[in-house]
Amino acid sequence: MEQLCLLLEPLSKLTDALASETRVTLSAIKPVLDHMNSDVLVEKDTDTSLTKEMKKLKREDLKNRYSEKAKRVMNMACFTDPRFKRSSLDESEASKIETDCVQEAVKLAEQVRDEHTKHLHQQQDLHQQHQRGKQKRIHWCGGGAMHQSCLTLPASVHPSNQRAIRESVQCQRAYCLSSKSIT
Repeated sequence: MEQLCLLLEPLSKLTDALASETRVTLSAIKPVLDHMNSDVLVEKDTDTSLTKEMKKLKREDLKNRYSEKAKRVMNMACFTDPRFKRSSLDESEASKIETDCVQEAVKLAEQVRDEHTKHLHQQQDLHQQHQRGKQKRIHWCGGGAMHQSCLTLPASVHPSNQRAIRESVQCQRAYCLSSKSIT
C-alpha cells in the first residue's frame, strides 16, 4: 500500500495542477505528460514488481490516451505558450509544429478577412438599396387642412398612372368625408 501511495502522490499533484481553474492548462498538458513519462513513471531498481507493473501500465495508458489530432493541438498550444515554447519538443517536432502554427494563423487571417469583406459588401448593398429606395420614391400629399392624404409611390410608376392613383386617393378621401357627414 505504501508503494502505491508513493506512485500516486506525484500523479495527484500533477492532476491538481492541470485541473486548476485559474491557470491556462491546455499548453501545460504536453510538458506534464513528458515529465510523468520521463521522471515519475520511470522504473527504478528499488521499485517492487507491482510498482513496476503499475508504472508500465500507466505509461502505456498515457501513450494511447490522446488521438493524433489531440496531440497536435496540445503541441501547438505548448509551442505558442511563452512558458514552454520548444522546451518540450524535439527539433523535428518543433519545426513541424511551427509550420502548423503558421498555417493555422494564415487560415484564421483569411477567414477574418473574408468575413470582414463579406460584412463590408453587405453594408454597401444595404446602403445602395437605401439610396435607390430614396431616389425611386415619389411622395405626394394632398387635401385640405382638416384631412391630409399622403401617398408614397415608386418612381417606376408612369406619371399618368401616378395622377390616376392620386385622383383615386382624393376620391376615396372625399367619399370618406361625405360618409362621415351623412352619418
